[in-house]
Amino acid sequence: MPCKLIVLKPRKEGATTCLVGKSYHLLRGTEAQLLQIGDQTDTTQTMWDMLRTYQETDAFTEWPSKLKRMTTSAKAGARAAWGHGASAWAETAGDKRAGQGTTPTIIHAEEVAHWGADGAAANASDTMLALLNAISDIAGSYVFVSSTANGVGNWYHRTYGGAVTLEERKAG
Repeated sequence: MPCKLIVLKPRKEGATTCLVGKSYHLLRGTEAQLLQIGDQTDTTQTMWDMLRTYQETDAFTEWPSKLKRMTTSAKAGARAAWGHGASAWAETAGDKRAGQGTTPTIIHAEEVAHWGADGAAANASDTMLALLNAISDIAGSYVFVSSTANGVGNWYHRTYGGAVTLEERKAG
């Protein structure tokens, strides 16, 4: 079954680092297609830098293939590709059509409660609709949505409030 996680992040406790790490592990071991998206360019760049750090410091030699290319800036259309078919790219929430025309198998969306607030450029409802329609609802697909809290009534708050626990999901 697909994995969809919605995470309420404590500040500065490593939740983003953990989700980027899981995304990196999936990229390196499968033909995954990762889309990273943050509320603002700075958030997206931070996520992209974490992914690059995982790649640059990875000492495991048994991965299927080497990195073919990886851009450094999320502002300039960040792209990464590995020889076995995995790839990654980054966008910001300011694009209501984010993810359209692509087929990600992993979506990592950060600071979603802040989309459309505090200077961030998009309404989370519109952008998340586009993102969730871009990913297949099949085994091997992952959606990681995380955020620090930011009020009530926004997409993140409504979705988090309607989520089920793993135990509830297993029970049907």
